[in-house]
Amino acid sequence: MGPGERLVGVTSLGAHTEAGSLVLFSRGGKIKRSLLTEYQSADSRGVVDLKLAPGDEVIAATLAREDDDCLLLSSAGKVLRFPLAAVRATGRGTQGVVGMSLPRGTHLVSATTAEGRAKSHVILLTTAGVVKKVPLREFPRKGRATGGVAGVGLTRGRTAASLAVAAPGSHVILNAAKQVVRLAADELTTRGRSAKGTQVLPAFDAESASRAAILVLS
Repeated sequence: MGPGERLVGVTSLGAHTEAGSLVLFSRGGKIKRSLLTEYQSADSRGVVDLKLAPGDEVIAATLAREDDDCLLLSSAGKVLRFPLAAVRATGRGTQGVVGMSLPRGTHLVSATTAEGRAKSHVILLTTAGVVKKVPLREFPRKGRATGGVAGVGLTRGRTAASLAVAAPGSHVILNAAKQVVRLAADELTTRGRSAKGTQVLPAFDAESASRAAILVLS
């Protein structure tokens, strides 16, 4: 990697076929989707994919299928859900499109794609060390480039840090500020969007938030 670069995601193609897509999300709220066939010529040096505006950076990368949903989390705790089909696939080296409309002073902190399973839950983490599990169905599908809905309440000076989608029976690993906690998703109390979460990790600062992650194990 070059100066100033860092790894933001690692994934395996697994069951994804050439019909799948690689989806990138940026701190500034951009989303870019490219078919996996665009990367057949990639070597160990990598390839230029998303053209970033000055000051912007990639914060998440994931594989997805045409019928998946995108879920984006802002630093203000808002969650936006929209169908991946709303994002046209483009070639490498393009700028992407607006994924989430972000008010001044906020940015995208986490994003993923997932199947719209009725029994899945969204796991949310804040810099206060609070974790919250909300049914996926509580986040309505909206249009791309909109502002989303409240996902997690924040105390003064704190921001949202990460989100993931977990199916029943899965485990989640929370990683933030050199603290790692593993939990069964079913052990977390299911809460509504307006409810508070549970303190699971010590509070951490904004710099650590950029490296916070939730890993889901099936």
